Amino acid sequence: MDRAAKNFNNLLNISFLMIALDVIVGGLFVFYTGIATKIAMVIIGCLILVHGIFALIDYFYVGMLFNFLKYKYIPAIALILLGIIIIINPVATISLFGIGVGIWMFVIGLENLAYAIRLWNNKEDIFSLVLFIAVCSLLMGILTIINPFSRFMLITKLAGIFVVANGLLDIVKILLFKKRAKNIIKAFK
Repeated sequence: MDRAAKNFNNLLNISFLMIALDVIVGGLFVFYTGIATKIAMVIIGCLILVHGIFALIDYFYVGMLFNFLKYKYIPAIALILLGIIIIINPVATISLFGIGVGIWMFVIGLENLAYAIRLWNNKEDIFSLVLFIAVCSLLMGILTIINPFSRFMLITKLAGIFVVANGLLDIVKILLFKKRAKNIIKAFK
């Protein structure tokens, strides 16, 4: 197995840990709607920070090997900074909770959309499933930002549901990527 394939496989394995963290945090927001908003913000800040650190590791570990991922460090640094700002000053960012989670999910959707387009251009069979995941992530991000359900649901519960759903969709994507690793690597080189 060449270096790119080995790094790609290791990265997918680590992604499962990130997804588990997302599902746990999302579940926390779903089942504990009475959680203090300041604590919720710190938790979200930590989650975004961890995702930013993971994206930066992803860039150094795999992104430098694939031309398609060469700019992945930009959102990684932005996520790290956003996570630190939220952790340091959660009270000032409370009103932005839904917007922040929505933007984060929207960015995940855009990243998945870029993957789907790349897979489609390389005539990879799984592009339609990745496209579906991208559209779902984009819609969940938009719905979290505008929160049309505000009469029925707290924004923390809505964000929690969408974070869990997005995590489950990411599991499907990673399983697809693992199953077709060699083809995916060819598509992204």
